[in-house]
Order: sequence, then structure tokens, then C-alpha cells
Amino acid sequence: MERDQRYAWLYITRPGITSEAAIYNGYTDTIDKMLRRLEMDLDYQKRLSLWTDVKIIIATAAVFFTGRQDASKNS
Repeated sequence: MERDQRYAWLYITRPGITSEAAIYNGYTDTIDKMLRRLEMDLDYQKRLSLWTDVKIIIATAAVFFTGRQDASKNS
């Protein structure tokens, strides 16, 4: 919250077991990665839909079974 007040917006969405930020951004070990993840999570909030969730589930399964993360977001 110190670096970006928009973190408060994340509290309006119920957490899930996966996210685009987790798939495409990976582990957040720096402030820059945390801010990138925030951008991705806020973008997700704007695009809430069943189709978006299905794409995230499929992408999560692909990462789980292949063990590889895609460096770029393929929406």
C-alpha cells in the first residue's frame, strides 16, 4: 500500500487458487514484480467473465503439466 494505493482495489475480488499474475509473472520477490502483478490483477478485475476464468484454468494446467511458464501473456 505504501508504493501503490491501488492495492486496496484487490480486496474487492475474492481470491482464487490461481491467477494470470501467478502464471505469467511467477513468484514476486521484488517490488517491481509485485507492482507488475498488481497491474495484472487489476486488469483481471476489469475483464471478469467465465471465459477469462476458463482461459486462466487452461493456462494453469499447461504450466502445471509442462513445468514451464510463458514469459509473455497470451490473451
